[in-house]
Amino acid sequence: MQNDYLTYSQLSAFGITGDLIRKWKSRNQLDSLKVGDTEYVRWSSVPERTRSKYSQEEINRICNSYMYEEQSRLQYNSVYMGMRSAYDRNGLRYRDFYTKNGISPDKAAEYSKEHALWAYLLDTYYGEDGQKHPVDEAWRAYNDILPHKKCSRETFRKKISKARNKGISSIIIVKKSTGRPKIFGDQYEYMIYQLASNAKAFSCADVYRKVRSICEEMGMQAPKERTVNNIFREALRNTEVYAHRYGADKMRNDMLSYASIAHARYANDQWQTDGWTMPFYYRDPVDKRLKTMCLFVVMDAYSKRIVGYYVAESENTETILNGLEDAVRKTGELPFEIVSDNHSFNQTKIADNFKESLEGMGVTWTVSSNPRYKQALERSFRTYGECYAKQQYGYTGQGIRSISPDARISQELFDKYMKAGYLLTKDQIKAIAIYCVDMWNNGLASEEKSPNQLYEESERPNSIKLGDWRRCSHFFDLFTRDMSEITVRNGQINIVRAGHKYEYQLTSDQAYRFNNKPVTVKYIDLTEGVYIYDSSTGDPVGYVKLKEKAHGALANRTEEDAAILGKTSSINKAWVKKSREKLLNLRESADSRLVELVNQRTTPKNVIQDMKENSMYAAEFARLGGNIQTTPDLPVFNEGYDTEKLSRQRDESPFHKKERSEIDLSLLD
Repeated sequence: MQNDYLTYSQLSAFGITGDLIRKWKSRNQLDSLKVGDTEYVRWSSVPERTRSKYSQEEINRICNSYMYEEQSRLQYNSVYMGMRSAYDRNGLRYRDFYTKNGISPDKAAEYSKEHALWAYLLDTYYGEDGQKHPVDEAWRAYNDILPHKKCSRETFRKKISKARNKGISSIIIVKKSTGRPKIFGDQYEYMIYQLASNAKAFSCADVYRKVRSICEEMGMQAPKERTVNNIFREALRNTEVYAHRYGADKMRNDMLSYASIAHARYANDQWQTDGWTMPFYYRDPVDKRLKTMCLFVVMDAYSKRIVGYYVAESENTETILNGLEDAVRKTGELPFEIVSDNHSFNQTKIADNFKESLEGMGVTWTVSSNPRYKQALERSFRTYGECYAKQQYGYTGQGIRSISPDARISQELFDKYMKAGYLLTKDQIKAIAIYCVDMWNNGLASEEKSPNQLYEESERPNSIKLGDWRRCSHFFDLFTRDMSEITVRNGQINIVRAGHKYEYQLTSDQAYRFNNKPVTVKYIDLTEGVYIYDSSTGDPVGYVKLKEKAHGALANRTEEDAAILGKTSSINKAWVKKSREKLLNLRESADSRLVELVNQRTTPKNVIQDMKENSMYAAEFARLGGNIQTTPDLPVFNEGYDTEKLSRQRDESPFHKKERSEIDLSLLD
C-alpha cells in the first residue's frame, strides 16, 4: 500500500480534499504521476500526520469500498450508454404500434422512444435466468435520461415487473386518473365529533363501537378503527368539543391563549470549546440561592488565544452559539476543525443544522469525550484559574473535587465573601471574566510571547476566510437557529433559554390550524421574534413577534396593557368562532336520521319508564321494597354537544337572516 498510486477520487474517500492536495503539491510534499487525463498520488508521499490517522484495516476497508463504487460506476456507464442509444435511435420501430392504438403523433413519438429504452433494458439484462440485474444503475440511468419522469427506486422495480408481465406499453401509456373518492366524509365526522364531545368522555374505543352500531342501522359502510381514531384525535383539537368533554376551564387552561402577567501547527487549524464554572458566587434575585456563572470559551489550539467567549448562567445552546459567534465576529475566519465535548447541545436540531452549515463551508466538527483530545483547553483552564481568576476579589477555589490542599480559600474568607454587601453581582462577575480573558490573551504563553502575538504572527493556511461579517451572507446563515419541531400550546410557542421563557402569540388563524400540532421554528434573536413553518410540508407560516406582557396590578395598568389583554381576547373569540362554525357545518350536512341515531347514544335511557312498562322489572323492584308507580322518571337529556342550540341561535339572530323585512317609514311623515 505504501508505494501504491491513488487517484484524487480515492484520496477523497480518505477525507483528503482537493484543496489540501494542492497545498501539499505547492510545498513539494507529494510524489505525483499523470497518465492521460488522470493524476495519481503515491500514498507514501502523503504527510505522515495524515497517514497515521488510518490503520491498515481502515485503509483496506476504504479501498475495497472504493473498488465497489468504481465497479458500480463502470456498470452505470455501460447501462446508460445502451439505454441512451436505444432511446435516441430505435424509437421508429415502435411508433406504428402507438399510432394504431389511437395515440396522437406527438405522443406516439414520445412513447415509442421510451419503449425502445425499456426494450433494450429487458432484452439485455432480463432475457435469460441467472443474469445480474443492474437495478440501481438502470434506475439512475432512467432518471438521467428522462428527468421529467423521475421516480423512486421502488417504483422503478415495480415498472420492471409490470413491463415483463403485462408488456412495456402498460407502463408507458398514461391513463387519466379519476382520483380516490372520499369515503368517510362529513357524516362520519359529525358522528365522531358528537360522540367525542360527550361530557362522560367516551373513550376512543367506545366511540368506535358506537359508530359501527350506527352504521349498521343506517346501512352505511363502517369505517375501520384507525379511521375513527384519526378523526377522534382531530375532534379533540376542536375547542368546543374539548370544552364540552372536559369542561370550559380545562379547555381554556389546556388550549386557549392567555395574557402573560408582567494543538496544532498553525493558528485556526483547530478551535477547542468548553465551559468553565467560574468560582465566584452571586445570589439569585428570584429564588435567593447562591449560584455561579459559566464562562464558555473558544480557544485557538495553536496560540492558546481565547478567540471568542460568552458568560451566562449555564452552558446551554444559546451560550455555545453566542461564544462561537463572538469568535467568528472577532477573527472573520473559520477554523479547519472545531472540537467539543459530548455536550447535550450535540443532540439538538439546532446543532445538526449548525454543523451542516459549517461542513458546507469546509469546517469539521469533532465531538470527543476524551479530555486528551482537547488538552490545550483543559490545561489552560487550570492555569487561567490559578494565575488570573485567583487574583480577583470573590474567588472561592478550584472546586470540591480538587485534592490539592491549596485548592480552596479559608473558611473565614469564604464566610466574609458571603455576607451582605460583600457578595458579588452577576454583572461584577462578567466584568471579572472580561478582565481575566484580556489578561490571559496578553500574558506570556510560550516562546516568551503572548497568545495574541502567537496568533497574529502565525500563518493560517487552513483557515477559512469569511471577510467582513457585516457583508458576508454566510455569516448570517451560519448563526440562524434552526430548531427542531415545537408543539403549539395555548395558541402560542414557548422557548426556554438560559432559564428565561420566551413566548410568541399566534394569530387566531394560526392557532386554529396548528394548536397542539408541531411546527418548525427558526430565529436569529429570541428577543425580537421567530419564523414558523409547517413541519409536514415545510411551507412558511409567518413571522411571530415576542409576546408583550400586561401589568397584573390595577394601579400599574396603562392603555397599552388594555390593548394587550384585548388582543388576546379577540384572538380567543375568533378561534372559538371557527370551532363552532366547524361543528355547525357538520351538523347541517348530516342526515336527519343520522342525527337522531347519534342523539340516542348521547342521551341516557329513562330506566324508570322502561321498568313501568316491563312487568319483570316491576316485580324485581317491588321485591327490593320499591314502588314503581310513585318513583319519578329520570331527568334524562342529550349529553352531547348541542349543535341544534347553536343552529337555532344563528337562525334566530337578525344578523344571519338571508331575507330582511322592509320597514315602512311612511308613518313618520
